[in-house]
Amino acid sequence: MSSAVGTRSTLGSGPMSFATGDDFAAKSAGMSIEQLTRFLRDIDFQPAWRARADVEADYYDSNQYDLATLQEMEQRGIPPVVINLIAPSINLILGMEAKVRQDWIVRADDDNKTDFASAMTKKLQDAERQAHADHACSEAYGQQVKSGLGWVHTRRQRMDPFGYPYVVEPVHRREIWWDWQDLSPTLERARFLVRRKWYDFDVLYHWFPQHQKLIDSVASSWSGFDATAALDVGEPLFQDYQTERDFIFDADTWRNLDRMQGCMYEVWYRVPRRAYVLTFENGMKAEFNTKEPNPMHVAALKQEIATVEWATLMDMRLSWWLGPHRLVDKPSPVPHNNFPYVPFFGYREDRTGVPYGQIRSMKPLQDEVNARRARMLWQLSARRIIGFANAVRDRRTVEAEAARPDAAIWLDGENILAGQRGLSELLKIEDNPGLNAQQMEAYRDAAERLQDVANVFKEQLGKAGAADSGIAISQLIEQGTTALAELNEKYTMARRLVGEQLFSFVKQDIGDKEQEVTVTKGSLSKKKITLNKRMHDEELGITYRDNDVTMTASSVVLDDVPASASFRQYQFKELSDLVKKLPPELQAPMLDMVVNASDAPYKDEIIKRIRDALGIQDQDPEQMSPEEQQQYQDKLDMQQMVQELQTAMQKLTVENQDLLNRQIDADTELAEAETKKIKVETTRLQATPIEDPNLANKAKLAGAAAKPGAKPAAKKPAAKKPAAKK
Repeated sequence: MSSAVGTRSTLGSGPMSFATGDDFAAKSAGMSIEQLTRFLRDIDFQPAWRARADVEADYYDSNQYDLATLQEMEQRGIPPVVINLIAPSINLILGMEAKVRQDWIVRADDDNKTDFASAMTKKLQDAERQAHADHACSEAYGQQVKSGLGWVHTRRQRMDPFGYPYVVEPVHRREIWWDWQDLSPTLERARFLVRRKWYDFDVLYHWFPQHQKLIDSVASSWSGFDATAALDVGEPLFQDYQTERDFIFDADTWRNLDRMQGCMYEVWYRVPRRAYVLTFENGMKAEFNTKEPNPMHVAALKQEIATVEWATLMDMRLSWWLGPHRLVDKPSPVPHNNFPYVPFFGYREDRTGVPYGQIRSMKPLQDEVNARRARMLWQLSARRIIGFANAVRDRRTVEAEAARPDAAIWLDGENILAGQRGLSELLKIEDNPGLNAQQMEAYRDAAERLQDVANVFKEQLGKAGAADSGIAISQLIEQGTTALAELNEKYTMARRLVGEQLFSFVKQDIGDKEQEVTVTKGSLSKKKITLNKRMHDEELGITYRDNDVTMTASSVVLDDVPASASFRQYQFKELSDLVKKLPPELQAPMLDMVVNASDAPYKDEIIKRIRDALGIQDQDPEQMSPEEQQQYQDKLDMQQMVQELQTAMQKLTVENQDLLNRQIDADTELAEAETKKIKVETTRLQATPIEDPNLANKAKLAGAAAKPGAKPAAKKPAAKKPAAKK
């Protein structure tokens, strides 16, 4: 919504004086045929860029020769060779988008509304998966990169009442035209957007049953319709008949009687309107309805916590046309005030605003690559014939035979004898093998330059290049990613706008209904959050809604963490390596987080068993029933008891080990003391002189026994000691 602020006034607590809304509101009975004609004529005068965009898209699909070029190549005998170097480079860019794709998340303006933001993020991401929004954005990004423009349409389900209520689908550029005067990337200031699409008449019968007679007349090209009689009786179809006759565009542009189809114009247009706008102290704004004033708005004005100003608002409307016949005109059925078609612009020409993509700069070099390759293949079999016209009887036969590896060419003998010339002078067949080497060198140079133009390096394509180190290769890859910053920035803006439009449908369907949402907080616990929960304030005596969906200010942003499969694998590897480095007592509590980061098919059951074994509760204790809280507390008490018992056993084990170590140390010290004592005594004995004769004799005997071949001395009987007297 764009607004032009007028005179600003602050209203006090006195009586309010407003002009009626009818004085400022623009009365409109819907779009007229004159206004539709102006839009269509404006479209006709827009730059003719779509044919060129189609050609650039054809280059990606390997359709790189037009009909005139193919006919000329066939006449010259040159094979139509296509070496598609554009597709691998474009596929690399598209693969980068899929690798770093980010989910939508909801952020509340109030930091205290974290539960609200978590619940709405869960609802939005569910809609993102069910409505196939990622696929639609990827398709639009592909068109953005190839030809410069892609579209995504966000709407409610109309065709399948049993399907998911929201649809996010890609739309081809050939179907949509818009106000060319608006060059903004989101078309926030464009006055109109038109989608032209062909439908069978029998489908239109069911879509617009109130206009079946008109559709029948259009489908039959008004055959059998008597305009004079219809005018006399006041037939309502006479005005439609006259409108079609006065329509300045040919009927073939919107009616196909062979296929029984009609071209529908789906026109979204903005209508200016004057209105009052309230601005509150916290920065929030709201429209003031003068016919049925909101009591809260009136109270805010009286308390001077809001100011009022009149501005020009742009209301969105939708109009359906079958050629010059208007079938429907109504206010916008979508819950936002933007076009439901989001553009994904690539690059745009500065002078004309024409969109274009990566292929435009790659196309000339791709043409050179194809021409060089075709020329080289042609030269392998091409021959140059030089000779006299009367040297052979049939020149066509010579031309055909010269291209064969086993050619047999017969010269006219009479002409040779008459001319008296040598064989080499009469007929010479040459080829140009040396030119192929030059063609190959130019071919390789053009192929390398094509990748340089696309900001794609060999290392990104998995090929060996000039960089031979890991750091150099990483820098080249980062350089190629940086070169696409403009494209990716516009893609991010458009993808976020698609998320905002889908989020508006989700908010509208929730409304003020109370709804419970279960969210996962990290990978440790689950929490139930109630949206629009009815609360009663006893002091003030009022009832209000907690986590109010309609009143809580919030916005959609892209998550900081990519949600692609490759990133999940990288995250799982990094988390696994981190857990391996932790102490053993910290690895078990982290095990469920590692499993949650993996893509295991039964990871939910695995995580549940791990948490049950570790005593980790999935549900928030504050949201449990009294019985569940008691069971949870008993489990915690049991775990604490087991932990205390394990701690006591570990303490006892440590004490016993210390006692054993002290006993071992004491025994060791005693043994060392005894050993030391023995060593001291031995040293003393060795140092003492021998005075006892018996000891001397024993020493002599011992020395003699130590000699080789000596016999041991016989032991003498011991002398008897005299008996002791009694």
